Amino acid sequence: MCVVETMAGEAISTERPPFRLSEARRAFRESAAEGGQPDAAQQFAADYLRRLAAALPGEEIAVILSAEQVREEGLAAGRRGDADRASELLAQAAKSCETAGLSRHASIAAMSFQLAAEAYIKQQRRDYYGAISDLENAILATIELETLYGHNMEFRRVHLARRILRNRSCMAEDAMVVGDTISLLLYIGGHAVHWPIVQGRGFGDPAKMSDSQSAWAIDEVLVNLSLPEIDLARNVHQLPRPEELRHAPAVLRAAIQWCHAVASQHREPNHDLIDHATSFFEVAEGRLVHAGRRLEGVLDEQGIVLD
Repeated sequence: MCVVETMAGEAISTERPPFRLSEARRAFRESAAEGGQPDAAQQFAADYLRRLAAALPGEEIAVILSAEQVREEGLAAGRRGDADRASELLAQAAKSCETAGLSRHASIAAMSFQLAAEAYIKQQRRDYYGAISDLENAILATIELETLYGHNMEFRRVHLARRILRNRSCMAEDAMVVGDTISLLLYIGGHAVHWPIVQGRGFGDPAKMSDSQSAWAIDEVLVNLSLPEIDLARNVHQLPRPEELRHAPAVLRAAIQWCHAVASQHREPNHDLIDHATSFFEVAEGRLVHAGRRLEGVLDEQGIVLD
């Protein structure tokens, strides 16, 4: 048992020596700076468009790309807070695809982008039910794209599921969202039975994602669990114990350590926070960058002094 001092001068006991947390965080930062975390979402989109271009006529690809450009302008307007302009541009993008006489393959590909974009604007308008409905339909579109046209849409499906859970976290009456978000973590980590969304249940295979896609997806899910609406401390009973996942991929083991660290941040004394944070930084090895920054913020908020 070791002792670490907080900024308030309080001495607390911890299973791991304080220098180990400091060294683990330093190594995590260095690894993240050297290797970075590839933007798996951007890479997926680029690869997906290349696959579409190889499968569809040039005229249809031109329509899809033109609509996507208008759609991106709409999303940018939404991010600026101009929801009316965003809706106008998204409607324009949808109409351009509807009137182009696209094949079913091209049409469903365009629709999968369109539904996800419309869900974002609805979320901004706090129309959470509408956003969730669009995202559920987008998941169904990915299933058709994979089943009928051979596209690997696993990463996209996980992204859409995370966004559904993000919307659900804003709905006070949804008592299951924390458990379902943890289930999504387990799914990404290779436990296919834990898919938390009705749409796509029993269909997906997390092994179809690359290591970088899995790490990116888990990092995004942990960002969900950082939201003010989420109280991990009240739901700590839903978290698997780290020892239950000793044979799981490192990125999932790191994620569960992160969850336990965040859940214990207001628990006194905070040796559990220090122990789980140390394990996270050691196991994550520079991955889960956004989650790591959030955990550093938690340590700062709790006055844990690190050099």
